[in-house]
Amino acid sequence: MSREGVSLDDDDDVNDDEPYKLGLTGSIGTGKSTVAKMLERTLGVPTYDADKVVHELYGENGSAVAPLRALFGEDVIDSKTDAVDRKRLGEKVVGHPDEMAKLEAIVHPLVEEKRKQFIEDFSKKTADVLVFDVPLLFEKRLESTVDGVLVVSCSLETQRERVMSRTEGAKMSVEKFEKIREMQMADEEKRKRATWVIDTEKTMEETEREIERIVEEIRSQREKRIEEVTKE
Repeated sequence: MSREGVSLDDDDDVNDDEPYKLGLTGSIGTGKSTVAKMLERTLGVPTYDADKVVHELYGENGSAVAPLRALFGEDVIDSKTDAVDRKRLGEKVVGHPDEMAKLEAIVHPLVEEKRKQFIEDFSKKTADVLVFDVPLLFEKRLESTVDGVLVVSCSLETQRERVMSRTEGAKMSVEKFEKIREMQMADEEKRKRATWVIDTEKTMEETEREIERIVEEIRSQREKRIEEVTKE
């Protein structure tokens, strides 16, 4: 585990009465999804999955279906499932900034509503740490919505190898991989902006131990702050 960028102690805006909001991000093929599963399933940290939320909004009876149908027409709706056809929607907006802006104007408020509900639900359950798994956290300038950022990182060679060897879903071409990578912030820049960095070139066991240390550090610092406020 490495510490790069902002220190946990440097953030005076953290509300001690609320759970610590840990942003989780990383470029394609770095192992972010694996780290998210370790945080949620192994350590029991509630995790908000931004991609999953969007899938739900686009799915059958999803909140985004009606407004997207009204904006883009029946072309973007799957007639069999009455869900948004992500491929057709992508054809409408990718490479068309004005159309993308219209899409984001509809989807972002819905995603934010789900995010606030997630925080409210788990704050009531006295969770001390919440994870926000957001692939484009830096690209969308969302770092201000969390208290610290954990960046998952690995070499470009490992990224490419992992993506090209995936067996689930449609096989990705090298050209598509490179196009997606170019749309994302450079890994080096993400590392500079991170509070913590996890290099997933290591074994699963080593990665899990590093994640445990990060969560322990957050909890320790949070408890220390609460004690200091109580003494004042």
